[in-house]
Amino acid sequence: MNGYTWHRSSVGGGGFIPGLLQSPAQTEVMFARCDVAGVFRSDNRGKSFYPVNNGMLESSHHSVESFAISPHDVNILFRCSGEARNNRSFGFIHKSNDGGQSWRLVTDAPDYIGNGDARSMGEMIQVSPFDPSYVVAGSLSKGIYVSLDAGETWRCSGLKGEPIKAVLFHPSQPEVVYAGTLMNIPHVEYLYPNGYERPAVGRLYRSSNKGVTWELLCESESLEFMEMVFAGEDASTLVVASGKLGIHRSEDGGRTFQQSDNGLPKPGFYNNLSVSRLDRNCLYTAVDTGPGADHIPIVPLYSSQDGGKTWKLIKDYQPRDFTDYPYPDGDIRAIGWAVSCFIPDLEIHGRLYMSNWFGVSVSEDSGQSWSGNNYEGIENICLESIVSDPIDPSVFYFSSADKQLHMSRNDGASYSSYPYVNRPNNYYCSTAMAPSRHRKGAVLYGVTNNQTRNSALYLTLDYGKSVEVLIEWPQGLFVQALREDPFVPGAFYAYLDGELDAGAGLYRTEDWGTEWTKLPFEWANYMKTIPHQQHWVESELLSVVFYQNKNVCGTNQLLDVPSNTEGKVYLGEWTEGVFRSDDSGQNWRSIRGNLPFGQHPASVLVCIASDEKRPGMVYAGFIREGLWRSHDDGGHWEKVYPKDNSLYNASSIAIGGVTGDELYIACEPMDWSKCPSSVIVSRDLGKTWLEVFDPTMGAVRWKGIAVNKQTGTIQAISCGNGALHAKPVSV
Repeated sequence: MNGYTWHRSSVGGGGFIPGLLQSPAQTEVMFARCDVAGVFRSDNRGKSFYPVNNGMLESSHHSVESFAISPHDVNILFRCSGEARNNRSFGFIHKSNDGGQSWRLVTDAPDYIGNGDARSMGEMIQVSPFDPSYVVAGSLSKGIYVSLDAGETWRCSGLKGEPIKAVLFHPSQPEVVYAGTLMNIPHVEYLYPNGYERPAVGRLYRSSNKGVTWELLCESESLEFMEMVFAGEDASTLVVASGKLGIHRSEDGGRTFQQSDNGLPKPGFYNNLSVSRLDRNCLYTAVDTGPGADHIPIVPLYSSQDGGKTWKLIKDYQPRDFTDYPYPDGDIRAIGWAVSCFIPDLEIHGRLYMSNWFGVSVSEDSGQSWSGNNYEGIENICLESIVSDPIDPSVFYFSSADKQLHMSRNDGASYSSYPYVNRPNNYYCSTAMAPSRHRKGAVLYGVTNNQTRNSALYLTLDYGKSVEVLIEWPQGLFVQALREDPFVPGAFYAYLDGELDAGAGLYRTEDWGTEWTKLPFEWANYMKTIPHQQHWVESELLSVVFYQNKNVCGTNQLLDVPSNTEGKVYLGEWTEGVFRSDDSGQNWRSIRGNLPFGQHPASVLVCIASDEKRPGMVYAGFIREGLWRSHDDGGHWEKVYPKDNSLYNASSIAIGGVTGDELYIACEPMDWSKCPSSVIVSRDLGKTWLEVFDPTMGAVRWKGIAVNKQTGTIQAISCGNGALHAKPVSV
């Protein structure tokens, strides 16, 4: 549209996939919810997926904590999304009337944290199996909500302050609905810094009058209601997943419960349950586990044939039982990590589905073997940055908070991963990269372990066929940006953030990364870390979620080395300024001038870039404050976009296209700066602009943008929605 057509690359996007739904009447149709990328749809029983986020306007709309399909009309769906920022939680319920192809907001009264600690548990919204107009939705802390007009309007019907996590209609008793709680509100310290008074108990409530009143059935220190199912042919047994407290059963309608985990490993964390529609005595659960739990089977899938009284491991899995996964041959560990949904097909006996951190798997033989279908369209991948190759304009590289460096050699249509290098520090993420203009196939790039904050630099000279480990940095340092010196073969700059006393700063090498010298740069005396406002920048403002430090904040955009002026280097710091060196980093001067630092806490610098065609022209992109430009090496600055005082997040910029006069800006929607997702193009150095983003893609969280200067194809990468490209068309 608007002169460009958008296409998904082979890296389709995704995140943690905590929930799956199968359409009850169109059983080939399935839906998956994601913590960062919204809702995905499959039209082939889970073999491949594509996003369905049309109507989503804010980034938090893509953080989906629960969803539901109406059993009366399979075109009607609901999704509950939300987030927490600034010590508050907020949420939304959207409704679709066309099978997820479009959505509209119906209420913003409840609160959810779709990327929070409770995202891997049960569903919080349900449609009555007896009355299509009766819909019930729990919330994180704002109570339980009832709609009596098929989700068009909502009212809170009580239970405010209760951490509701599971909502379930009775399958044979009209109007009876259950609501179960956790022991505590997730992230209570962040949301209630002054304290939250509630006993640490799980509670089960029941309403028999369409939510007018709620009866407390059970309160216990040994129960949490993370997911619930009714078992038995007469649906007389209520079975509950209680996390580390195990599995419990009730045969008196939920008033009393007994432990029911015979055959399950202990300790274990059980947050998922499902029951077969073909045999209500057949139940499934999986242990939610991760690396290091040696007493848990490698892929911990269990079934019960007696309504949850006893459980049995489906299989002691071996690598040969798994096919079509994006992992090294023989390594099946990740397949069993964080399994959050394990469900049977609604009509095909023996067909099973499971989802976890990384994607969706399908079994057609009762769980004896599994296919990941290469996680087509839904692989967990949150991207940090993208750059073009200076020699071959059709080659692009992106870094990822979850994966190794990836490369495309066909203008962004598909990407392949660079090899994982087995090191004790387990560098499973990539951060920044600098492909060489002096040597074809040479790329210097940074890797990290996001958990331990260990980082290293790697070098390949053959497009990733072989990789050399150059240096492993002290713990706590992070390779924020890399650039090649265009005038000196083998010379690169590395911008490391972290604690200044630990070595954070700017480094230079002149021997392809073997030896590095720290450059003289006098940071302000008050600074202890890079970024100076580290927690604000890396946890609250830019991170994908508030409780994760430095996760998908964007990288490789605050260092620039122009190819038209030897010795010149630009360096940016998020809140403290922009700096320039004219002698390869030996001496520096501040060029922040009238740039809008400090106009608002969110007025943070996130990218700088020079114009290869015009010496002395440099751009600076800010959250909230848009794009700025200097014609004289930072002596004076002018605002390029927007010209008025409206908010715009210049999250990433690219300079120069086919003619060299193009400018490209990608805008990430953010809670602290509520701008819609946007990609704009100027073909006259910013005098006029064209919006080229396709809004049917939803609230895409853009992290980087680049351009093929021969074809004009835009390459754009995101947090959760993968790598996309937009091809120019004649209009």
